[in-house]
Amino acid sequence: MRRANHESSRRALRRRVRGLLHPRYDVEDELMLSEIERAELEEIRRAFHRIDDGSYGLCERCGHPVDETLLSSVPWARFCRRCDSQLADTAIGVSR
Repeated sequence: MRRANHESSRRALRRRVRGLLHPRYDVEDELMLSEIERAELEEIRRAFHRIDDGSYGLCERCGHPVDETLLSSVPWARFCRRCDSQLADTAIGVSR
């Protein structure tokens, strides 16, 4: 089951890359991307690496599984919802 989910995620990542880049992609295309698109492309590259090394779908912070619903909508998600929320709170200076 998990293997099938990884293939689904891989397809979703490829679709997003195609959305960012022209079908005949080259280095110049990447130079024309906005800062946000470049950051997203880097996250996608990292997600492919996590699929290859077997860590895809696991939170980079705590190691718990990342929610399948989150991965369906953001296939490059690196953190579970709890850790993502904690990191966001830290970034804006909220303490709990």
